[in-house]
Amino acid sequence: MAVFNYTAKRNVTGGRSVDSSYNLTLNLTRFDRKPKRAVKTATSLSGRQFNTFHRLEIFRDIQTAAEDDNDTLAQAREFLDSCAGGETFQIDSVDHVLDGDYSESLVELSGFYSFSFRAREV
Repeated sequence: MAVFNYTAKRNVTGGRSVDSSYNLTLNLTRFDRKPKRAVKTATSLSGRQFNTFHRLEIFRDIQTAAEDDNDTLAQAREFLDSCAGGETFQIDSVDHVLDGDYSESLVELSGFYSFSFRAREV
């Protein structure tokens, strides 16, 4: 389970206000940490290698558990749409931004939906 804190910007559901902060609690089936190094390697004429470390970016591959509650689904869509423009959100008090698009999948025609997306720590 994870708590997402975001500011509503797009696709705002009924009873909510644009530019207001909201929390969304979702059960997760995937919360994979994927670090990516930015390193430049140079090789001298003698064959010796030199590495220059620039940064370490931490990505999260996230998938929600199947959900059929209409209010939760509407808020999940609001959250993802509100962060689609590079807006910062928090996962358990750590700042992130979406990295790429998200997907919403119908789980085996059961009426349950799952969301998948990638986030980058900032």
